[in-house]
Amino acid sequence: MSEESVVQIRAAKKDDIQFITANWGHSYRDAPFVRGVPNSVYWFYHHKIMETLLPRSTVLIACNAEDPNQILAFMCAEMWDTCLVIHYIYVKKIYQKVGLATRLVNAMKESERPS
Repeated sequence: MSEESVVQIRAAKKDDIQFITANWGHSYRDAPFVRGVPNSVYWFYHHKIMETLLPRSTVLIACNAEDPNQILAFMCAEMWDTCLVIHYIYVKKIYQKVGLATRLVNAMKESERPS
């Protein structure tokens, strides 16, 4: 069975938001340019950023095709004119380097293509 048949790309649902915000926040917390920022400051402002971006963006989920609630990766992005602006891509460590981020980007570009 190929990876393509076991992974489904779908739009995010309301039930996914907690997973998205927790993993986005925690994985970004390790970025070199936010080291030294106190936790209270980081979390306060990072939540504000996510609260602004998530409602206006497209959020796609890469999940287990047999269990769509098992999230493997996600992408938050939006189109600005003709440019795809990717705000964040997260891939669970165990699923990194198997092309999930590329599949999310391609799915987003495909969904934004004019009919």
